[in-house]
Amino acid sequence: MKQFVSLTFFLAILLALSACGNMPGLPGTYNVMTSSMEPTFHRGDTITTSPVTRELQRGDIVVYEFQNSKSTQIHRIVGLPGESIEIKGGTVYIDGEPLTEPYIKEKPEYKLPVTLIPQGCYFVLGDNRNNAADSHMQGPIKIDNIRGIAK
Repeated sequence: MKQFVSLTFFLAILLALSACGNMPGLPGTYNVMTSSMEPTFHRGDTITTSPVTRELQRGDIVVYEFQNSKSTQIHRIVGLPGESIEIKGGTVYIDGEPLTEPYIKEKPEYKLPVTLIPQGCYFVLGDNRNNAADSHMQGPIKIDNIRGIAK
């Protein structure tokens, strides 16, 4: 009986954390707190995530934690492990090739020198490029910090 109570208690805590979106690999619900993903998501929107059960791809929108923070962010993967990324003249270049991005609010007004994305990391940018604290400011994010893929 004692083991059953302990297991029930453990499952209740696990479900509570999952509902808050704080456990990696479990579905979660998140509130969009900034305008960094406009026009795709707007401040106040609620999104759900699915667990990361497949290889992440360019264009996936992910919820993640910054490396040294517990705050969650939502941005789009634009750069994959092992690729180089550069931003100049309002265009993102992956391995020297321009990236077509019909989903962005406006072209970035900043530059990013050629940056190699380390293995196990992804480069994420907000769709509202000029109003997003994303990888162009924080650097690539580790796969371990990704909490889920937005549905």
